[in-house]
Amino acid sequence: MLAAVTDLAAGRELDELIESIVQRACEVTGARYGALGVIDPAASEHRLARFTTYGIDDDTRARIGDLPEGRGLLGHLIDHPHPLRLDDLREHPSSVGFPPHHPPMTSFLGVPVHVGESVYGNLYLTGKDGGFEVADERLVIALAAAAGVAIANAQLYAALLDAREEHAQLAVYADRDRIARDLHDVVIQRLFATGLSLDRSSRRIDDPAASERVAEAIEEIDGTIREIRRTIFELGDRTELVSAIHRVVETAAEALEHPPTVEIEGDLEALDPALGQHVLAVVREGLTNVARHAHADHATVEIRVGVDELSVCVVDDGRGISARPRRDSGLRNLRERAQARGGSVAVIPLARGGTQLTWRVPVSRLS
Repeated sequence: MLAAVTDLAAGRELDELIESIVQRACEVTGARYGALGVIDPAASEHRLARFTTYGIDDDTRARIGDLPEGRGLLGHLIDHPHPLRLDDLREHPSSVGFPPHHPPMTSFLGVPVHVGESVYGNLYLTGKDGGFEVADERLVIALAAAAGVAIANAQLYAALLDAREEHAQLAVYADRDRIARDLHDVVIQRLFATGLSLDRSSRRIDDPAASERVAEAIEEIDGTIREIRRTIFELGDRTELVSAIHRVVETAAEALEHPPTVEIEGDLEALDPALGQHVLAVVREGLTNVARHAHADHATVEIRVGVDELSVCVVDDGRGISARPRRDSGLRNLRERAQARGGSVAVIPLARGGTQLTWRVPVSRLS
């Protein structure tokens, strides 16, 4: 008995522990067959969540078919969780017999297994020559008590492993968020500023070939920024959208005569993350065009989150779209973003001078 209790105290996974409990119970009592039925507290009909056996070979178990569900004598022990010792289980009023191919069984000993204040399941032992005695019952009661403690420890250990795994996963998420923030706050902003600086410098280059190479470099920088933004989204960036917008505007302000005005109406944080990334792209692209081509004194970013629609407008008081060099790649990117969300983009000259870029899409909110 001491060896059995010591064995149960050894740390192990729950499945292995339950098998060991049944085996040890059979060994200390001399029972030929044993089982531990784990009660499913949420079930109304299939009352046993699992049924682990000992002494029945795989072929016999396969011929028997489905495992017990907690009816008959097994159900009696579930409803009356007290030790039950019988010389012939077939004579008990709750007995309903055995399914085909089941080994014959007469002597029976059933003992509940408590984990804390609850009944976790029942130990069922049968097939002892000469029947079970009072001493056997006491041994199994003691073993069931040790088993309850071991099961509780195994459950705690499993919960600890789950918590560690969750903690490790959270650490991964936190690291991804940090990387995403660094990409957005440092890398993209530096690339953006470099692109603006190159654009300003290109205006002083007289060599057409050199000017074209600078323009190509600017396009490459823009493409890199778009790739990084996609990476940020894949990393699950959780940067607050409003703060991110203001950082984009602050970077663009370095290339403008005056800092742009930002007007936000509605709950931007209610937008889904993917749509938030589109908003950032529109603001960045719109201000890039203003800085490079508009020669504007002032620019305004207007963002409206309505019931059914999101609109992002970038308005400037510069020389107007008709007088600007064409930069189709940036506008094409915004158009593709809008179309992917079922929306549209428009760039129109204003009567008072300047240009208005308007990007509209249906609203998609977080649940």
